[in-house]
Amino acid sequence: MRNYSGYLIAENEVAIKISYAYMSIVDEAITKCMVVSQSAEHVLGFVGVGKIVGVGFGVSNVREGDRVIVYADHNGVAETIHTANKDSVIVFNAKEFNDLEALIIATLSVSRHLLDTVKGANVLIVGNDLSIVPFAYVSQLNASKVYIVPSHTLWHDIIKGEHVSIYDEKPICDIVILSTYDPIILSLVSRIAKKEFTLIIHPGLMSLLKIFGYNLSNVLIKPIRFGDIGSGISIYKELKDSITHRMRLLSAFDYIERRVHPSVVNMQNL
Repeated sequence: MRNYSGYLIAENEVAIKISYAYMSIVDEAITKCMVVSQSAEHVLGFVGVGKIVGVGFGVSNVREGDRVIVYADHNGVAETIHTANKDSVIVFNAKEFNDLEALIIATLSVSRHLLDTVKGANVLIVGNDLSIVPFAYVSQLNASKVYIVPSHTLWHDIIKGEHVSIYDEKPICDIVILSTYDPIILSLVSRIAKKEFTLIIHPGLMSLLKIFGYNLSNVLIKPIRFGDIGSGISIYKELKDSITHRMRLLSAFDYIERRVHPSVVNMQNL
């Protein structure tokens, strides 16, 4: 996390005063050295919400004062002032949602097209990140069968399914939804998938698949795509009461001391 007293804006960039940042499974993996960041100095925070405070030359899609959602690109977003390319921000001025709700919606805004792939399938859901919640919700409505590995999956009253062990060898699922860096899961999950299956994984964990030698000839790998705000809003409205009281809201200093995941860091008091 980083606190700025000033900032520079390049062409086609915007400056965002971040109010809240979401600490995802990728941030946890980086802090535990399971995933290597692209730079020696890496700011955490997978997605943030805040207000535009400056626009660079060539920017016309947003203006100062807009509330926006921004996803991490080469670096995280947990900065008091975060600069980003104009194309990586999404305007979110809906007054019915406050900034914290906007952030949660952003984490749930998985592409509806990707969510639709679970319809009629046998789905295995594993992970401790909010990115699996939309898949769990849609799977419970439309999938043929839903499985979870309870010891490696959060919120069992929301993410419901038949309990399975990662050490089983019975091929039961067509689609695996994965948001974990756990090496045991990454090594063994294919044993309970059918010979040819689809693996939908958090984009920040894609690099780990090479380490664990996935056979690309029989696995269709799809990174989770975010930014479908309409989808995020509809899922948030359905699960609001179940999610909001569970999300840990921490100050930046509390997060540094405890590093709780998943959590939201309040950047407003820095």
